[in-house]
Amino acid sequence: MKIISGYLKNGRLLIFNNPTIVRPTTHKVRESIFNILANNIDIEGKVVLDIFAGTGILGFESISRGAERVIFFERSLPVFKDLLKNAAYLKVLVNSNFIFKDFFLQKDWFLGKVDIVFLDPPYNKNIIPDSLMHICDLGVLRDGSIIVCEHYYGDVFSHPGTLTKIFQKRYGNIMVVLFKFSS
Repeated sequence: MKIISGYLKNGRLLIFNNPTIVRPTTHKVRESIFNILANNIDIEGKVVLDIFAGTGILGFESISRGAERVIFFERSLPVFKDLLKNAAYLKVLVNSNFIFKDFFLQKDWFLGKVDIVFLDPPYNKNIIPDSLMHICDLGVLRDGSIIVCEHYYGDVFSHPGTLTKIFQKRYGNIMVVLFKFSS
């Protein structure tokens, strides 16, 4: 797995010991996500929240493209350890906050507002509706924040009224949906 664009372009992730636990976003889908984002929001200087971070590739790609900071949430200890090692290897620790916790257990938000959220939970667990509601309820979003949701194409779910679907496209078995938040 390597970074597609930005100052870390072609940087490869050093550690990826848990292929059965995580499902990294493919190169093609990642490239598409960042092209779509570029048409909707300038990543430069933005704060990004990567929930269900896994390998961290979406967050690392964001840093490479100029995000000011990425907040990574991961609840699996082996995956979290790999995430930290990769961040150290890529020398992006200064741009990152790492939270070893289940996002649903986060009750108070103390890290400021975020501009972009990556939501790529385990497939077939019906986590997305609750995740979207929790993100909106925590008060982490600014007006105009974008949520990038990656899920199995067959999943159907509702979303809070404060979110407007602005993009949807299928890539094989993967569906990518972008929502824009307005308070």
